[in-house]
Amino acid sequence: MTAVIFDLRQKSDFQKGALRGAINVPADLIISGAQKLPLPEDDFNTRVLLVAGSAGQARAVADMLSTRPWHNVSYLDGDVSKLLPGEVR
Repeated sequence: MTAVIFDLRQKSDFQKGALRGAINVPADLIISGAQKLPLPEDDFNTRVLLVAGSAGQARAVADMLSTRPWHNVSYLDGDVSKLLPGEVR
């Protein structure tokens, strides 16, 4: 099984530091429908981890994904920028 990390913060916050390998797609663009998450269409078992500036943002996108085939979706309950400094690039 593979995993993909989506950082849902604004691009300016993402550029200040992010988890290694995270893909930046701002939550407001996803929620408004202006942009879609580049989810793997060939593996619905892929673990999807959503991180954001707040748990509320990540939870809102996770709730949207719950109506789609990706069933292995988790989100960070908090602000990703507060994670271990060694994990931020």
